[in-house]
Parts: sequence; structure tokens; C-alpha cells
Amino acid sequence: MFPTDLEIAETYAIVAERFGLGKASSDVAIRTALRDAEHLAEDVYESPAALLFAFARLPRAFAGFRTMTVVLALAQVRSSGQTLTAAGGPDALGDLVEKVRRRELAYEDVRAFFADALLPYGG
Repeated sequence: MFPTDLEIAETYAIVAERFGLGKASSDVAIRTALRDAEHLAEDVYESPAALLFAFARLPRAFAGFRTMTVVLALAQVRSSGQTLTAAGGPDALGDLVEKVRRRELAYEDVRAFFADALLPYGG
């Protein structure tokens, strides 16, 4: 259901290069966020919300945590067979990441955002 920690670390190396972000990442933080996401998601359709929430709460996972967290959420949307509406675009996801990082939103809020912004089965 989720990418592996190695896949995420390899993807971050590409994302960091592409967007000129710091290359530092934490394998421990990545594994911790993945474990947390696995505990949060009740099914595959909640996986984008769980992944975004878990990684937004651990910004030390990546030097470019906001960008990478959005990339991970978008990839998880695609891999779960769903499509985001215009309201769930990268800017909205980035804002969501910041609010979660500042502890302004709980997982239930993030799950509700995705429930409103996702179209099932490719829309």
C-alpha cells in the first residue's frame, strides 16, 4: 500500500536534485513516518491523508520536507487509484502540510480534506 523507506529515500534524492533542495534526509524519521501512516490509514483510500499527515508531523525526514511531503501525497493518490479535484492541488496540499506541521490540524481534519478533494477510481 505504501512505498518502502528505500523508495522514498531514492525519490527524495531525485526531488532534491530537481528542485534544488537540501539533500539531507533521515532514514529513522522516514521509517517512523511510514509506520505512523500505516497505523493511521484504515484502507487504501485513506493512504494519501495518512502519508501526508505522518510526514508533515516529522519535518526532519527531509531538508525539503514540504515539497517532498506533497510529492509523496500526490504519488499516493495516483497509486490508490484516485484523482484530486482542483481544490486538492499542490498549493492546497502545501498549505495543509504547513498547518499539520504547526499542529493546527489533527488527522481527522486531513482525512476530511482528502475525502472532499478526492474522486474515487480516477474520477
